[in-house]
Amino acid sequence: FPGGILHPCKDGRPMWVIPAGINIKSFLAALTPAVVQRHCIYQLEYMERLKRLCVREADQELETQYLVIDFENFSLLHVYSWQAMKSITDMLQMMEDHFPECLEQCIAINAPNFFPILWKLVRPFLTQRTVDKVRVFGKADAWKEHLLGIMDAACLPLNWGGDMVGPGKDPKCRHVVNYGGRFEE
Repeated sequence: FPGGILHPCKDGRPMWVIPAGINIKSFLAALTPAVVQRHCIYQLEYMERLKRLCVREADQELETQYLVIDFENFSLLHVYSWQAMKSITDMLQMMEDHFPECLEQCIAINAPNFFPILWKLVRPFLTQRTVDKVRVFGKADAWKEHLLGIMDAACLPLNWGGDMVGPGKDPKCRHVVNYGGRFEE
């Protein structure tokens, strides 16, 4: 599964990072919707445990986390896939129903110019309190500066404006953030 967890942010919260530009159609063809949903629940429950650990480290109450969705390599094919949109809306509905108020801020980065189409499809599944926590940045916007306002450069991959590099000087830090593999049609 693509994604990874970076922590701690400057305020002690964890950050869940999801690279959204994978071949979602093949990914969803390889996995059942139930498997995808179980993994999402696992990640959310893991984040809850991690927040409790962060509370001990930061010595403060932490109820929420950051979510960064990187839309690099995201295409209209993702939007026009019924299976992909159904999976996304099912996950959003599950999160709203079972993990309300777990979000400090959702930060969409590298949003393509057709993002308003995606937003129009996804928005009805979100409560207003969640919508108010969403920040959208295009490719040329100051999203790296925004992320650095939340997380120290040493804990943020170079690819996203930080100083952290992975083995072999990997700027995406694939040892921390999984970008998924290749899925054959």
